[in-house]
Amino acid sequence: MSLDEKVIWKISMTLQKKEVEEHKYFLSESANRGIDFRGAFYDFIDQDHAKMFRISFEENKEEIFFLCKNYCGEQYDCKGFEKCPMPNDEMHRALKDGIYKKDDS
Repeated sequence: MSLDEKVIWKISMTLQKKEVEEHKYFLSESANRGIDFRGAFYDFIDQDHAKMFRISFEENKEEIFFLCKNYCGEQYDCKGFEKCPMPNDEMHRALKDGIYKKDDS
């Protein structure tokens, strides 16, 4: 099955930005101060999270696409980062990256 590469790219960018925002939150919590997006982004790359995201996304992109369709409707139209209705735990479950509540699996 061939998926539209533009759509897959948009999903990838949307979910990766959600990952960086989540990373920013945890960095800020551990530092007891606000961390800006740029700082979180560079740390996300330095810690190899971006590389692991790309690998997980590529391995699971068809499943992720269909999960996104569930959240955004049958006439799939990715709403982008600000309006993405997918909860982070669902995103992690779809990526199979192990970052979700074990009791929810």
